[in-house]
Amino acid sequence: MSVEVACAQTSLGKLCAAVREREVLLLHTEDFLARTPLPGIAEPAAGGDLAASLLEELQEYLRGERRVFSYRPRLPEEGVSSRVFREVLRIPYGETSTYGQLARRTGLVPRAVGQILGRNPVLVLIPCHRVVGSRSLGGYALGAERKRLLLMIEGALTRFNRTL
Repeated sequence: MSVEVACAQTSLGKLCAAVREREVLLLHTEDFLARTPLPGIAEPAAGGDLAASLLEELQEYLRGERRVFSYRPRLPEEGVSSRVFREVLRIPYGETSTYGQLARRTGLVPRAVGQILGRNPVLVLIPCHRVVGSRSLGGYALGAERKRLLLMIEGALTRFNRTL
């Protein structure tokens, strides 16, 4: 199966998608795509209907018109990253969990959870933006303002002081 790659300008900046069938291998910045080897792929094919369709679904999500994607993110098959990403997928749209809560559910410490989330290759579909600090928004690969934007789109920011 070939991997399709497409990029588009979004309200989060320019994002690129790498898709095989309906499995998302990567949804991140162009720079992240350039420096991240795709598992089992020698050379991804530029363009393609699946990658473009995923980016359109992302645009719908960013406009508040979509809550569920028709694509699934590729997850590590085992290990601590797999545990963390699977727990993050359980956080419902419009809700948040803290790094500490996620750490307790996965048997890790909050710092380890943050480090794993910082390497999330499939932004938004693995909704690491829904993981926040106990007293702040916490980090995000695309920066705090974009994390705040995603939480606002989902209506999850209302639980926080808007100055965070």
